[in-house]
Amino acid sequence: YLWRAVKKSKKIFTVSDFSRSRILHHFPLSKGVIVTYCAISRHIQEVKTDMPKYFDFSYILFVGNIKTHKGLVVLLEAFRKAQRNGYRNKLVIVGEYQAFKTEDKVIVRLLQEKNEEILFTGKIDNPTLYNLLVNAQLFVLPSVYEGFGIPPLEALYFGCPVLLSDIPVLREIYGDLPVNFFKVNDSDDLSQKLMDSRMDRPFCDLEKIRKKIDHKYNFKFVARKIMNNLG
Repeated sequence: YLWRAVKKSKKIFTVSDFSRSRILHHFPLSKGVIVTYCAISRHIQEVKTDMPKYFDFSYILFVGNIKTHKGLVVLLEAFRKAQRNGYRNKLVIVGEYQAFKTEDKVIVRLLQEKNEEILFTGKIDNPTLYNLLVNAQLFVLPSVYEGFGIPPLEALYFGCPVLLSDIPVLREIYGDLPVNFFKVNDSDDLSQKLMDSRMDRPFCDLEKIRKKIDHKYNFKFVARKIMNNLG
């Protein structure tokens, strides 16, 4: 299916230079592949950050599924190590445990272990998700593979500190933004970073960060680039 789609396409657009390199690796092409980054929606831009807290405790946040490439197993291991060293924040995972599907037995085992400090939100709407992002102490994306990775942009837009796995695409998108990185697939390094007091709020220069995100990751710019390359 992909070979046919690539062969018959007039133009190919993708969301990062990293994704472009993977496309060219798997599909040697004579035509170009054009990078058009993802963007922040206007709904995010209109959210007020002074909303009441959804939870009355301090927590770090994970948003995503539990497929192996999302790195949740590394986060769970790191969280438990941090707990044993006195870490007091809880871990909130957006989604419901029963709805997650994975063949990764390690993740299943870790999720089944009783830990009152790990919470699943169940299915939530966007306003609730935004509330969780606004009030989280830290947003963590431990992925080992991504095409772009937009949730950290949303977290940054709300003034939430961000901790990312050190993979090429996240360096590409977030290298010039105020985020921190940990060694990919290294639960010891992630555990240490979780306990680092520099990861805590407050977050400074929010207006400056928002302007930077609005300038580089906006749908008008994406649409203009697509239109210019379709002519």
